Amino acid sequence: SALIAAFAALAPLYSRALEQGLLRQQVFRAEPADTALSVKASRTPTAPDLGLDRLDEVVPQSVQALHHHGIGTLSGQVLYAPFPGRPPAHLSLVYRDGMCEHVRLTTGRCPQAAGEVAVTQADLALWKWKLGTTLHADEKDAPSDDPGHDLTVVGAYEQQPDDAYWMRLQLGGRSGGSEDGGNVPTFDDWLTAEASFDDAWGHARLTMQYPLNRDLVTLDDIPATAAALATASRSSNEVTLDSPMPSLLTQIRAGQGQVRLVVPLLMAQLALLGAVVLLSVAAAAVEQRRPEVALARLRGRSRDGARWLVMGELGLTVLLGLPVGLVLALAVNEAARRFVLPPGVPFEFPLGVLLALLAAAAVSVFSVWVAAQPVLREPISSLLRRVASARSSRRWPVVDVVIVALALAGIAGLATSSGGGPLALMTPTLLSLAVGLVLANAVLHAAASAGGASVRRGRLASALAAYQLARRPAVRKVLTIITVATALAVFAAGALVIGDRNRENRAQLEAGAPVALVTDAVEPARLERALDAIDPSGTTATPVAVIRPRDPGSTPTIALVPKGFRAVGFAPPQQDPLRLDRLEPPTVPSVRLADGVLTATVSSTVRLPADDRGSSGAATLRLGLVVTTPDGQRLTRDLAVLQVPTAKPVRLRAPVLCPRGCRLDSLTAKVEAPASGGRRNPWEASGTAASPQATGQVSLSGLALDGTALDLGDADRWQQSTKVDAAPDDVMRPAQGSSGDHLVVDVANSGVVLAMPYADVPARVPAVLAGPVPPGGTAATFTAYGLSGLPTTMAAVQQVPA
Repeated sequence: SALIAAFAALAPLYSRALEQGLLRQQVFRAEPADTALSVKASRTPTAPDLGLDRLDEVVPQSVQALHHHGIGTLSGQVLYAPFPGRPPAHLSLVYRDGMCEHVRLTTGRCPQAAGEVAVTQADLALWKWKLGTTLHADEKDAPSDDPGHDLTVVGAYEQQPDDAYWMRLQLGGRSGGSEDGGNVPTFDDWLTAEASFDDAWGHARLTMQYPLNRDLVTLDDIPATAAALATASRSSNEVTLDSPMPSLLTQIRAGQGQVRLVVPLLMAQLALLGAVVLLSVAAAAVEQRRPEVALARLRGRSRDGARWLVMGELGLTVLLGLPVGLVLALAVNEAARRFVLPPGVPFEFPLGVLLALLAAAAVSVFSVWVAAQPVLREPISSLLRRVASARSSRRWPVVDVVIVALALAGIAGLATSSGGGPLALMTPTLLSLAVGLVLANAVLHAAASAGGASVRRGRLASALAAYQLARRPAVRKVLTIITVATALAVFAAGALVIGDRNRENRAQLEAGAPVALVTDAVEPARLERALDAIDPSGTTATPVAVIRPRDPGSTPTIALVPKGFRAVGFAPPQQDPLRLDRLEPPTVPSVRLADGVLTATVSSTVRLPADDRGSSGAATLRLGLVVTTPDGQRLTRDLAVLQVPTAKPVRLRAPVLCPRGCRLDSLTAKVEAPASGGRRNPWEASGTAASPQATGQVSLSGLALDGTALDLGDADRWQQSTKVDAAPDDVMRPAQGSSGDHLVVDVANSGVVLAMPYADVPARVPAVLAGPVPPGGTAATFTAYGLSGLPTTMAAVQQVPA
């Protein structure tokens, strides 16, 4: 009775603890940014009064109670031109509550008044700014007559890591880089005071982020919070609420569905086994009371009086086992809560425990009543016998036939992989019960047959033993119980081994390697150099870059080094081996350039259409070279400026300016009007597509670096240019006649910078595609985000199930 009560009470106790463990697992293993509530809005000239306090008012108090204080952020996109007359760079001006306590000021102070900014230490050193320098910036979406803003540099900072505060907001890591083919510099974010975003500031992005208080949230809070946020989101048109609660609720409900099926069903099967044992024990106890029941009947007691005699004794004993079972269930649940489940699972006593105890009491008392009925119905003459007469029958009981049929159906369902749900979980018990019943009936029939054979042979002792075994009703029950208990023990051991294997496989799939270190690195080359210093062979540690688009519903791109991943990473079990050899870099070797002078003889046949020569005869053709530094920066070097058309070949001498060495990235060409006087910008303007279009060929012969010939003339080593804002006919590609140190390029240009990439980086990056092809693409050509954070054309060399 105590075991039945323990199994019954443990079902709701452990189910609730497991559900709370699911919540803790989802919450505590997630990054703070993934569990934070975000409230976003945009301030525009039509809504100039929108402030952070308005965002705070939108969030219901019941929701705020589960979160820490909100962290407000004001940001605006600005355009800053470091060189007059050249395209400006895009950067962000940021204010965040408490930002001065979460950055390290390397010089100066934190912005306190309107118009004050703090730049990163990297930008301060690169651009040689001084404290007090005034930088003029324009709002990105400001009208053309807007005067802009003068911003004063009052300090330099370095961002301090704190995921709970910054929420993946990365302020630095872009200084010294370039965009638009290396023609526009990139800057880190500038910090400013809240007062900078005053009425004179037109457009601003407002965000309030509320970190989740993980110690307070419980399972009951999730549905109410999700409903309150949905109501608040519908009531506010100008504010957007972004909360992980709905998705968290979906994940938890999926886990709850499994827990509420598996745990009660398994506990019910164990309780049923306990009830069968209790039935057998109660029947044995009643059998021992046969003489006492017969004596009570002889003294004039009715059958009901004899029933109360038996039920009063056994029923009281059964009921005394209930509190013992409750204490046992609480002890098991407490041990699981402390040592098995994730930390922080609270102690709870659901109402279902009391209902389970009542059900256990009913089952236990009913088992005793069922065990007592056969004895109480017997006449007095039969009660005087120590053992009741066995009913000999060759028929199988209907219940046994039904159980065997259900077991066979469960086996068929598992064998065909069509069985699932409760039947799949009950099949081991049904199978063991069916085997026990068949075995018990076979033993009884075998004992009866053996007794008859012994009588015919005159073996009296053997005949008596066999007949006594065949006529005792407890034999069938004992054999069945032992078979079921043994089978369930074997099944539990097998389930434990298989569960450990499944958990290990899942852990390998999620972690990817024995140890996975997550960093916020945004410079792949820097990270690779650090790993090379630690593990030059690349067989102990390997980098894996995860590029996540801003859209939360999109699929991230994972980039890896095939050699290192094969040595370090786990291969997904039960999946075809990944063809990582197909991801190896192309056979075209990279061209490494040292710090020196590039020389060549350049001739050009590029010319404008005949009817435009008169008006545009002063046009020039600007040639450039794009290189990549060891830090991953793409820099443009001017090679030559030729008249269009060119009368005679020009001798080219251009410094490469690579003190630490660099890699050849691409050649650039642009037809433009002559540049005005003034300081020249190392980044070239991208321009816009315009007519007329200049066409022709550019020939570079005798290519050499400090007198050493450069073998760049093979046309297979170059790719055709790609430019999204170019005219459809604009092109720059290698031409016939190229070989050795002689390179010929076909050019059709209408005023934009065209880049002809070197082929050591493929035009289509080979990829292992997990799951279906992204919308709008095919396995041969689809688009995903690359290491640069920009859409990259890819081709699937293998497709595996996601």
